[in-house]
Amino acid sequence: QRIRAAAPRAAATEVGRPQLYFVAREECADGSILFRFAEEKPAKPMGEHKQAARSNKKVQPIVIVGSGRIGTALEAMGNGEDLVLRRGDTLPADALEGPIVVCTRNDVLDDVVSSIPEDRRSDLVFLQNGILEPWLIDKGLERSCTQMLAYFAVSKLGEEPVDGKTEMNPEGLTSIYGKHADAVAERLHASGMSCKVLGKADFKVQMYEKLIWICAFMIVGATHGGCTGTIAHTHTHTHVLSLPLLPYQATDGFPCSGLHLFLQARMHVE
Repeated sequence: QRIRAAAPRAAATEVGRPQLYFVAREECADGSILFRFAEEKPAKPMGEHKQAARSNKKVQPIVIVGSGRIGTALEAMGNGEDLVLRRGDTLPADALEGPIVVCTRNDVLDDVVSSIPEDRRSDLVFLQNGILEPWLIDKGLERSCTQMLAYFAVSKLGEEPVDGKTEMNPEGLTSIYGKHADAVAERLHASGMSCKVLGKADFKVQMYEKLIWICAFMIVGATHGGCTGTIAHTHTHTHVLSLPLLPYQATDGFPCSGLHLFLQARMHVE
C-alpha cells in the first residue's frame, strides 16, 4: 500500500461515525490523486498550503526540463542557479555541466532527447513512471543515463512537496540509480526529502514493484471505479494482488513486460 487516503465527505452518513472534513487534494508524481481528510475541522481554508522555499544548503546547479509542479519543486530545492527549460527551449551551448533532469510527460520524451546535443545526453535524468528500458536501449541511453522513481507529491504549482513516506516504508520510497544519482539525491536530502541511491539490480526490483503496484491499483479502479485512496480502503484485496503477479516477474534481467503484468492483473481482478 503506497497511499493511505479516502475520498472527501461533507458529513457523517451513519450513526456513530465521525464527520470527516476534506483538507487537501494532491497529485502525486506517479499520476495518482491523494485525498486527505480529518475528523477535526481545518483551521485554515482549503487550498492554503505552505509555499516551497529555496534550500539554504549549497547544492549542485542542474538543468531542469519542464516547469510544471515537479520541475518547479526541484528548482526550488536549489540555490537559484539552475537553468529551467520550458516547452520549445533548447539547451544553450554554454549550459552548465551536470544533471539534466527531465520533468515532463512520457509522450514528449522523444522530443526532449532530440533537443539535447548527443554529447550531453549521458547527463539526462528521467523521473517518468513505467519501464523505460526498451526505449532507453533504442535511444542508446540505457548505460549512461540516470533514472529516478519519484514518490513525492506536489499539490499545486509552487507548493512544497510531500515526501513519500508510509507506515511500511518510513525511510521513504524515492529511489535513484545512475551517473548523477548522488547529485540529485543530495539536492533532495538538502530539502529534507528522502532519496535512496541504489545499484542497478536493486533499482530494477523497485522499478518493477512500482509497476506492479500501479497495475494492481489502476486496474481495480478501472474495473470497479474510485480513486486510489478509495481502492485502498474498500478493495483491501488489492494490497495482496501483487502476490499472484510475482511469478511473472522473471529473473536475470526482468524480461516480463508491463503489458504482461497488466493483463495478469486484469485476470486476477475479473
